Amino acid sequence: MRTTTKTLRLTHPMFDQLTREAEKRNTSSADIVRIAIAEYFQRKHVESAFLAAEQRITACVVENARALASGIEEILDLAQPENGGVQ
Repeated sequence: MRTTTKTLRLTHPMFDQLTREAEKRNTSSADIVRIAIAEYFQRKHVESAFLAAEQRITACVVENARALASGIEEILDLAQPENGGVQ
């Protein structure tokens, strides 16, 4: 895989944290940054998938609620004596 060089500006505390994490994992700070970025995009992908699923479910619930409300209205209309319903 081809790579490119990019300079990042980090606060001193963030740099220290990055360095400690790299030392703890026995790897480079660049690897930690790559892992963090990959995890960020993976999380964004999952969040997007959940949002799409939530929107589909919400649309189904709304559609079913409207159908149920329509059915209830029809039953209530049939139950009214002036509409030929039960007397």
